[in-house]
Amino acid sequence: MLRRDLIVPYRKHTLLECDYIIRQFVNPQEFTYAAPATETEAEKWRGWIDACMDNPSHDLNSWEASFIISVSDDLTHKGKLTEKQVEVLERIYTEKA
Repeated sequence: MLRRDLIVPYRKHTLLECDYIIRQFVNPQEFTYAAPATETEAEKWRGWIDACMDNPSHDLNSWEASFIISVSDDLTHKGKLTEKQVEVLERIYTEKA
């Protein structure tokens, strides 16, 4: 049963909080919550993304460019990245920036 105290007016929760609420409701027995990345990690990743996107001389191929955009969206909406995403982002950043 959905707990009424978790339902509040739309703009009150961030996307990350909404994801938490929905996952808890859909599968409460197997629900686990992973804490979002610390602010310093998120800031560092955002800096890498911005450095790759802002300078046209980085010569990103189409896959790398779409990956950077995808990772930027994930960081914006989810507030965290997977370990594999961080590894690939760091590789692209060190090679191209």
